[in-house]
Amino acid sequence: MEFEEEANVPPVVLDSAEFPFGLPIEFDRRVPQDLRVRVRVRDENLDDQLEIRARVSVEGSDQSRSFLICQEDRFRFPNGTPIRDPLDLVLNQTQIMPGACSQLKLFVSSRFLRECDDPDERFFDQPLDREDIGSAAYSIWEMSGDPLTNLTSAQALLNSCETNAPQPSITTTVP
Repeated sequence: MEFEEEANVPPVVLDSAEFPFGLPIEFDRRVPQDLRVRVRVRDENLDDQLEIRARVSVEGSDQSRSFLICQEDRFRFPNGTPIRDPLDLVLNQTQIMPGACSQLKLFVSSRFLRECDDPDERFFDQPLDREDIGSAAYSIWEMSGDPLTNLTSAQALLNSCETNAPQPSITTTVP
């Protein structure tokens, strides 16, 4: 008797009403709270324990910088369905530069090539199996400079977004 080998389907970060793909996440540092991005994932490989990593960066400004985020929590799946329970990725407000457009890149895999604390950042988002990765990208607009009413703040925000534009990625929407 021959058994079919289970296909290794990569995880997929899902679109959500709270954080839809293609629209910026607005965040105001004047409000004393962290930014919580609720991430939903579909993975057909029900035995995989998925890990999430993120990179927050601002480039093309006077204060270019980047933060790596590793979360200990793993995605759980209810009742053996491919849609995992949501997981909140927490960004400390100090990781978001005032008045600028930050880029948030999410990576989901069952196993990354290197440990999260590896000093060589080139491997931070690399999965052990090249096919086992899901990703998504968001822009975060930091609104404390009131860019909706202050023309100078609006121009600075838009200029930082141009140099920090997200790369296209494959996304799936689930109703």
